[in-house]
Amino acid sequence: MSDKKNILKELNIIFKDVFNNKNLNINDNSSAKNIKNWDSFIQMNLIISIEAKYNISFSSAELEKLQNVGQMIDLINNKIK
Repeated sequence: MSDKKNILKELNIIFKDVFNNKNLNINDNSSAKNIKNWDSFIQMNLIISIEAKYNISFSSAELEKLQNVGQMIDLINNKIK
């Protein structure tokens, strides 16, 4: 399994936990535009959880550029290499 597929699998677990929705399944195109209840509070919790999971930090500039989960996966993948 590729690194990106592993990251997506791990992010899916984080999203289910943060959104408190065991039926939620994300993909590269998932975003605040197409996931119900994704607000600024959820966004902060996602970022904190992802940073803790991978022991990385995101700058505000990096976060502002992200449009979807696929771009988040690419950013995580680059930071953990």
